[in-house]
Amino acid sequence: MPHTVLGINLSHTGAACLLVDGRIRAAVAEERLSRIKGDAGFPWRSIEFVLRDAGIERGEVDALAVGTLCERFVPTLAQSAEYRPSIRAVAQASRWVPLSLLGSGSVRRTYRAALGALRRAETRRDHLPWLAELGIRPKRVLHLEHHECHAAAAYHLRPFAGGAVVLTCDGLGDGLAATVALGSGATLRRIASTSSVHSLGSMYSRVTRALGFKPWEHEGKVMGLAPYADRDRAADLAGDFERFLELRGLEFRNRQGLIGDAFLQHVSRRYGTRRFDDLAHAIQHLAELRVREWAENAVRSTGVRRVCAAGGVFLNVKANAALADSPWIDEVFFFPAPGDESVAIGAALLAHQKLVSSRPERETLGSTYWGPDAERGLDRLLESVAGGRYEITRHGAGIAAQVAGLLAEGEIVARVSGRLEFGPRALGNRSLLADPSRLEVVGELNRAVKNRDHWMPFAPAILEEHAGRYLHNPKGLDSPHMMLSFGTRPDARQEIAAALHPADFSARPQIVHAASNPGFHHLLREFQRLRGIGALLNTSFNLHGKPMVGSAADALEVLDRSRLRHLVIGDTLFTRRGGTDRRSADREPVLDQVVG
Repeated sequence: MPHTVLGINLSHTGAACLLVDGRIRAAVAEERLSRIKGDAGFPWRSIEFVLRDAGIERGEVDALAVGTLCERFVPTLAQSAEYRPSIRAVAQASRWVPLSLLGSGSVRRTYRAALGALRRAETRRDHLPWLAELGIRPKRVLHLEHHECHAAAAYHLRPFAGGAVVLTCDGLGDGLAATVALGSGATLRRIASTSSVHSLGSMYSRVTRALGFKPWEHEGKVMGLAPYADRDRAADLAGDFERFLELRGLEFRNRQGLIGDAFLQHVSRRYGTRRFDDLAHAIQHLAELRVREWAENAVRSTGVRRVCAAGGVFLNVKANAALADSPWIDEVFFFPAPGDESVAIGAALLAHQKLVSSRPERETLGSTYWGPDAERGLDRLLESVAGGRYEITRHGAGIAAQVAGLLAEGEIVARVSGRLEFGPRALGNRSLLADPSRLEVVGELNRAVKNRDHWMPFAPAILEEHAGRYLHNPKGLDSPHMMLSFGTRPDARQEIAAALHPADFSARPQIVHAASNPGFHHLLREFQRLRGIGALLNTSFNLHGKPMVGSAADALEVLDRSRLRHLVIGDTLFTRRGGTDRRSADREPVLDQVVG
């Protein structure tokens, strides 16, 4: 009988992951199924999907791993007389406060009692109501710390052998904003932590809000805006920001005590008249500087030159590049979905380790195509749209050549193939693709399709065998999941100009390997044969303000509600009858619901 562990995340970007005998069988974020961006609700749909996809009956789940100790995410425990007093006290006195900050006395004792109650719940056989509603009756329920789960996902799925320094950094989770652990063999030992009072992630999110963007979601817009600033003009502002957050060994420290909205108010009041790109540069400079220094301190203190990292701050590919460029670091791995969705995976891995004494060989991360397969049920969908507004043709093994031909003619093609990628990046299976040498496609995508801010760059998908032609990569780092930014080679920039940041000519590439995605690799090869370019512009396929598409039905909805002309699902090509004049589309107002 296989050993099954269901891991779930209940915070920002809810998710579920199913491990069978220590191997990831399926994983998906709730937003991809509910179609609500960043859905933080209980991941009902995700749980149902991972069980169904793996062929596991609901009653066969051996353990449930919940990736938080925070009271507000375990409300059902408060229904028990044993837990209610301590949970209520924690909620009132120390909702987000780590034990190390509580001092002594009754509050500390109460907090300990609450954690004890949670741990006792792990061994009880009474089943929580929300599990019973799903028909899931696990033998064990484990509540695991947020940052411990982040660390486990990065360390236990690392692509290299040997021990590693493991860094986690985000806004906050179970009272912490950052941790440093030392991984050796199958164990992780935490050696430092930073309270959420001193959160780099929270500071970045407050500046995001000060610039008029949505915090906890639009930080990438700030990162994209930063290179436009004049560094000499913004030097004083960057210097001011350096003083907001310092490092003391392996811990961050907020020097001026400006926390949360107080920091937002200070930034707005003091720097409200400064140029917006200068402000973006200042917070980005702080992130790059401190993340690299922090990693270097960890390497120096442990003597271990390999680094694994997870947590929302590591969505910042420029900060990742600064870390990876350090001469102190030999190998680095950024978990490809470093935000809170990775907590579900880390929780499942930790629970498996705690409950199974005979551990299988360590799993290394190859690809992250763990979600629903869009090609299942395609025949039924074709029946429902036959004879409608699209010309539908099936091309079998020739689909790559057909799509490459359209791309070589300057068309934009949406590609939906096989299983959905896990995490925020489109990695070829739910992507919008275009010829990266045609600068005009940037305007077309932005005005008529993507509806994104004009300063935001697109990204290239590059054939593994051509990566050295385009990227400045002295360490030979791999980038299969778009987690790093690279400089580019001047002599080849014209070939991928539409997929570069126009201010600094950097790229956030997906280096495509034949082993991890043979279909996408084949398409790139076909395009290279026609155009002599070993890359494509690749951006996510989704409606503006909506998550990346998951199913074939989602893909057709986007096609219906946008100016896209071509969509390929598996080996089937959908082309809008009558077409769309791409030149006139650039001049017309963008529809309210467009691809974003």
